[in-house]
Amino acid sequence: MKVLYITHYAGFYGANRSLLKLICELRELHDVEPLVIIPMHGTVVKELVKNKIPYKIYKFYNWQDINSTWFKAAIKHFLNCCQFPLIALNLRKNHFDIIHTNTSICNLGGYLSKKMNRPHIWHIREFGKPDFNAEYFQGIVKAGKFFTRNATVVIAISKAIKEYYKDYINPDKIEVIYNGVEVEPDLVKKNNENRPLQLCFTGVITENKNQMEAILACLYLLKEKKESNFMLNFIGDGPDDYYPSLVDFVEKNGLSNHVKFFGYVNNIDNLLKGFDLGIVCSKREAFGRVTVEYMARKIPVIASNSGANPEIIKNGVTGYLYSPGNHEELANYIYEVINERSILKDMGSAAYKDTIGRFLSTTNTSNIIELYNRVCNK
Repeated sequence: MKVLYITHYAGFYGANRSLLKLICELRELHDVEPLVIIPMHGTVVKELVKNKIPYKIYKFYNWQDINSTWFKAAIKHFLNCCQFPLIALNLRKNHFDIIHTNTSICNLGGYLSKKMNRPHIWHIREFGKPDFNAEYFQGIVKAGKFFTRNATVVIAISKAIKEYYKDYINPDKIEVIYNGVEVEPDLVKKNNENRPLQLCFTGVITENKNQMEAILACLYLLKEKKESNFMLNFIGDGPDDYYPSLVDFVEKNGLSNHVKFFGYVNNIDNLLKGFDLGIVCSKREAFGRVTVEYMARKIPVIASNSGANPEIIKNGVTGYLYSPGNHEELANYIYEVINERSILKDMGSAAYKDTIGRFLSTTNTSNIIELYNRVCNK
């Protein structure tokens, strides 16, 4: 089976990490032959090369953007109208069985599906405006009609995503398939109770991920709770002024000894082994791949009670859910763990078992190949 994959960016964060793992397992377990289309060079290219996955770079523009003017949107739409036929022409000799778009943020796959008369699997991994403040140039109502016309099946990565889009896309076309991660069998997790509690916040540093809330919780711990036995570790970088504003806030408020910025780290496995508690403060998380990655390493998670977080975390069992915007509640949960380290072992073990039961990468891959076979047979 030959599958054309389309991704909207060249970084190597959640969406592309999920895509890479899926492709590798589909190729190894089900003989899928992939070709990946990306709009530019970037970190993901190194990963594709390392895994010997063929790819092509074609310049195209997304049909969602943040604070875009109608003029810029019109220009991007015009350029896509010129570029899409050229991409189809360049791919005309490839006989794909399926086109699989990895994101809602670009519509190239919808065009190619119609042009090549091939089934189109369209992954939706983001809300759009609620999580990234990104809006469809033509509006979500018209975009939803385009989804319905040009997708054979729409994959929602959480029930929360399906619930959001079902008013715009034919709900009969939407199927929920959770992302999956690898789990180390018989993992032994050691927690050192004599050191400061190591908090981890992983992912791209942007306002929608709401890293500031975690910093405010730390400030509350220091100033109000008089608790200093912790370290908040940020892994990731950011594309705008939000990242430096966090660094500046940390320095001005005397938090430098309790907050550390690692920047972008390509392989975080070794770092994660040294962390105790995951933090997720997203205003509206579409799934939370990093949440499941924490759980797969027996790291319990404190997350905002929004988006898909309540689907993943069982409050009081595999982690805690706090009210979004309430950094004091977040701080109180951290304070509880600092002073009762046995929580880490109990919740970590429960999180690990839950991951094995619901979020294995092989489960995700099996669901996807079953979907491929179904649409091809149709």
